[in-house]
Amino acid sequence: MKATKNQLIKKVILVDGDNHIREGEKGIHNIPKNQEVKVYFSQEGAKSKFDKRTKNRTNVSSYYVKPGNQAVDNRIKSEAGQRYSNGESV
Repeated sequence: MKATKNQLIKKVILVDGDNHIREGEKGIHNIPKNQEVKVYFSQEGAKSKFDKRTKNRTNVSSYYVKPGNQAVDNRIKSEAGQRYSNGESV
């Protein structure tokens, strides 16, 4: 789907929450509210802490991924591929 002049292209930012998320949170708080941020975790405790720190950000959501070999990376690659094939910007 291509955007016309009058359409706003909404970007989705996909984040690996298992790696340096505390540093990443600094950047997340600077992202405009019209952009969506999805953070993936394979550690439930880390996801829970993140949720508490970002609960006021309506454009930020987190997801638990069952742990496994490169589980978070594979989930992000899969979603990015699906979005790209649908013409979305990631």
